[in-house]
Amino acid sequence: MNTSAAVSVPLAEQAAIAFASDGPLARSDARLAQREVQQRLARAVALAIEQRSALVAEAGTGVGKTFAYLVPLLLSGRRALVSTATKNLQDQLFMRDLPGLCTALGLPVTLALLKGRSSYLCLQRLQQAFPASEAPIRTALVTARSAPAHERVIRTLRAWNIRIDESIFLGGLEKTEFLRAYQADVFFDDQPAHCASASPHIATGHVPHGIANA
Repeated sequence: MNTSAAVSVPLAEQAAIAFASDGPLARSDARLAQREVQQRLARAVALAIEQRSALVAEAGTGVGKTFAYLVPLLLSGRRALVSTATKNLQDQLFMRDLPGLCTALGLPVTLALLKGRSSYLCLQRLQQAFPASEAPIRTALVTARSAPAHERVIRTLRAWNIRIDESIFLGGLEKTEFLRAYQADVFFDDQPAHCASASPHIATGHVPHGIANA
């Protein structure tokens, strides 16, 4: 994200240039007004980023807070997490403000949008929406572990509040051939080796961790 021309220029100065009356932001949007408070906030954010220090800032409506923290953040070239209080503001940043700023500043930035769990359809919510007899999917527990090692799998699924329609214990047998014959639609496992062997035959996802045995 950083360019060779910007390496020797302090971040606060880069931000000041971006917000200048003849800067890239003004050239990209003629409606952009010069706001002293916005520029002061941008400078404070830039200094905090460069000095790796904490900054607590508060500003009223109309100051331009969003651009004040996004511009120095984008210019810094560092990886960052931006948290918003509302989904509407999150969508505004991701769909409008960030793409517009990246274009105006000429920065190739990779963006990712993360929402809370309530915004996604997960297996638990899908099961809660239907009675067991009417659920559009069935969930089977297939484990190669023998007792008592299989307890961890059951404890994990119970902790996740996942309903199990069918349980199959292979007692140490290899899963791949069974999965191929079972013709499941999706397979999840916490062992990378199992995922690697199953993935050529079935859509596979890796679950990095579960619940430990007591």
